Amino acid sequence: MIENTSFAIKIVELSDDKRYGKFECEPLERGFGITLGNSLRRVLLSSLDGVAITSIKIDGVLHEFTTIEGVREDVTDMILNLKKIRFIAHDEAVFPIQVRIDIDKEGIFHAGDMQLPSEIDVLNTDLEICTLDADAHLGMELTIDRGHGYVPFNKNKKNDEIGIIPIDSIFTPVVKCNYKVSDTRVGNEMDYDKLTLELETDGSVKVEDAVAQAATILIKYFENFRRLATKQIPEIDVDEIEPEIEEKDDSPDLSVIPIEELELSVRAFNCLKRAEINMLDQLTDKTEDELTRVRNLGKKSVDEIKEKLAAYKGWGLHLKDNDE
Repeated sequence: MIENTSFAIKIVELSDDKRYGKFECEPLERGFGITLGNSLRRVLLSSLDGVAITSIKIDGVLHEFTTIEGVREDVTDMILNLKKIRFIAHDEAVFPIQVRIDIDKEGIFHAGDMQLPSEIDVLNTDLEICTLDADAHLGMELTIDRGHGYVPFNKNKKNDEIGIIPIDSIFTPVVKCNYKVSDTRVGNEMDYDKLTLELETDGSVKVEDAVAQAATILIKYFENFRRLATKQIPEIDVDEIEPEIEEKDDSPDLSVIPIEELELSVRAFNCLKRAEINMLDQLTDKTEDELTRVRNLGKKSVDEIKEKLAAYKGWGLHLKDNDE
């Protein structure tokens, strides 16, 4: 078995808005550059959550193969433009969200002109949706939802109500992702991999958080294989699984939130990182006694961590009780 699985992750490039980043990971055992790079790339491009329009309803329009008086674009072109809108959702957002739009102003209507609830915002505000002539009116209702990857229009069709047009939805927040594997040296040996991961997001998620979320998803899947050794494999009767029925859990998933979100002092942050406490679920699973045993983490820093957890987004997070 490979004993040493540790490697360094270096941020080579990072844009000011954190939409673009390039990371170098080395040294990796031979072959793990492709294994990790390909796995991360696939998950980054297909499995991260995002927000997109899933259906539209336009006043006086029964289907997409038509035109609207006073609107220069036909409905098909408008739909293509609506698909390109990128949203960012805030923590209080509850989906799906219904948005009503009424346009009476002559000229170009941009994505940023939409009046949206406070839970969501448009990222690409300059995107042109349609152009109205003088005295034209356009009214429509949008359904905005959360999902992951790409969802075709037929899966967004919830009912047969006349006039509702389901559309393809691109939820993934990762716009581009590539990786490269090259040789690297450890001492006098060149038999190691260096993985270079490059990605760009739409701005709804920071590149570091995107990579962390992708890694967390992979870990959750691999955990099922790890249970083979302990014979703790959950037995699932696939015939009893009911599709399209989902139990919604309103509790936050702390396993995808890095400790950077707490905005800790440099000392407290570095101590946690050295102890390999990277995500909020790892932190909240520690007792106060366990934290005080972390090297160089004094009582003042522990108190700071407790305060930051309690204040974070009003979730009332806390450390694990000592008697748990």
